[in-house]
Amino acid sequence: MKVTDVRICLSNLKKVESGLSSLSVNKVDIDAKKKLHSAMLDVCEVIDDLKDRLMELEHPQ
Repeated sequence: MKVTDVRICLSNLKKVESGLSSLSVNKVDIDAKKKLHSAMLDVCEVIDDLKDRLMELEHPQ
């Protein structure tokens, strides 16, 4: 796995997170807001894990 590939993936996931956040804010339906927010939180967890992996790749021990 290349560092560049992980950075690109991380960037794309941040765009997905932002899109889900925007959709959640713009929805009137409470159930839809909750589902979008939940999906955004799931993506946030993946982003955090990927950031950790990126650190391991950039600074191996």
